[in-house]
Amino acid sequence: MTVPNPDLSGATEQLGPEALAQRLSDKAEELRNDPSLTEEEREQRLKEEKLRIGIEKMKLAHKKRVAIKVFNPDRSNKTVVVEDGMTTNMVCHLLVVKNHFDESPNWVLVEQLGDVSLERELEDHENVVEVHASWPREHNNVFLFKQNEKKYDLFEDPIVSFHVHMCTVLMFHLLFLFCRNTSQTTYVLPRQLILKWGH
Repeated sequence: MTVPNPDLSGATEQLGPEALAQRLSDKAEELRNDPSLTEEEREQRLKEEKLRIGIEKMKLAHKKRVAIKVFNPDRSNKTVVVEDGMTTNMVCHLLVVKNHFDESPNWVLVEQLGDVSLERELEDHENVVEVHASWPREHNNVFLFKQNEKKYDLFEDPIVSFHVHMCTVLMFHLLFLFCRNTSQTTYVLPRQLILKWGH
């Protein structure tokens, strides 16, 4: 299975002086080529673009960053700087690169809550900074980085992931709804279905 690199658009985009100058010159060229605008309207729109760029730079400067320590399967650790907006998938990709591990979709970030002896895998879309911010000031919590070969089993083969009795109840419920929707007055279940799903 090939692993696509995650889109790191949640990470800080560097707006260097060259990029800003290029963006402004592109906007000025675009406005010059628009014959429907007067000179005053062009100047006004150029000012608006400069204001937009300034606001973007201010947002990036105030973006929350957190340095987190993540423990690897061999209990060694790496510290990564995580920015607000970065998902678990992005952080896993950074850790794979930083640790020189093989790319795989099965890498997971696990939140281990030491005080209550619980742990859970963060979902791919979760914001890691928000999870870290939810921890109390004094804590024994850590992040673990490991592989879970069964990460996507629920989606690849849901029948194996559910208990047989859950499937039986679901099957009878769906059959009942089907029979009810076909306007039958009696609900008859085939004997083979009962024998197959009744165990």
